[in-house]
Amino acid sequence: MKTMQRLFLLLLSFFAWSVSGDDSGGTERQTTDITVEVNNIETSNGKIYLEVFKSEQDLAENRPEYQFTLVPEDSQASLIMPLIPGAYCYRLYHDVDDDGRMKQNVLGMPQEPWGVSNNVRARFGPPKWKKMKFTVDSEPQTHLIELR
Repeated sequence: MKTMQRLFLLLLSFFAWSVSGDDSGGTERQTTDITVEVNNIETSNGKIYLEVFKSEQDLAENRPEYQFTLVPEDSQASLIMPLIPGAYCYRLYHDVDDDGRMKQNVLGMPQEPWGVSNNVRARFGPPKWKKMKFTVDSEPQTHLIELR
């Protein structure tokens, strides 16, 4: 009888653990808030799309870890991203005509306002990971991005 009671309690505790939604394996993943403030917004038309990349390879293969949409208000927009500590970069563009893609000329140069982490300037192609990269630790950060 005691064996049945123990088995019942064991199953009950397992069920309670599985229903609790804790899939972290017992370790919590702490996040840090990174605030992105976008300036130089010339129009409130459209949306601003922001993509966050976790590695140089993900950036090269256009595989964002996270994607966010901002709605411009007056000449600025802001977003708070909770990120797990590590290395990241991001890029964003203002889809002024709201067609869901960045307009480019025949040479592939952006025709809509854009920006990247660290406000890196493009030189003979898109900015590189090593210049755009920033590190998230336990301290909150604020990034000011100027659209070009």
